Amino acid sequence: MSKVKKIIGSFLEGSAEVFKKGAQELVDTVSPGSLIDSALGTPKKNEITDYLQNLADPTLTAEKLAEKAAAHQKTDEAEKAKILGELSGGLAPHMKTPPKPAEQSAYDAAFEEMLRSQTAKKQGAPQAVMAPTGKMRGNLRGKKISGGMEITNSEGGKKDTKIG
Repeated sequence: MSKVKKIIGSFLEGSAEVFKKGAQELVDTVSPGSLIDSALGTPKKNEITDYLQNLADPTLTAEKLAEKAAAHQKTDEAEKAKILGELSGGLAPHMKTPPKPAEQSAYDAAFEEMLRSQTAKKQGAPQAVMAPTGKMRGNLRGKKISGGMEITNSEGGKKDTKIG
């Protein structure tokens, strides 16, 4: 029983400490002095914010920050390339990624040439439309037939037609 009493007692003491700290923060927030400070916009001092502000270099400018970022990026890329080289060195040939060709394949080159020619056609002068050579009147049955043309039937003989 004594162990249970010790465990329960320590639990209650810990929870009481939490409630004390929470109540103190509540009092600090609601006190008239803190209300005036918050209304005036005066920042509240805190150990964590002081620590974080002192952690960084106070003379750090945007230019220095950009230089540091570029330096970190270069070192990261170098480390990444080194690790990829080490990893790909131990792979079997069939598991390695195929090297990318420096030049385009024949298919890609022909496809791009086709696209360029199509765009050139679209941008060029419009093609001439052929003018009709003669008048068409109705369908074949009512068409005027010139003198040398004969209409024959499927048996090869002349068809009786009225031309007029």
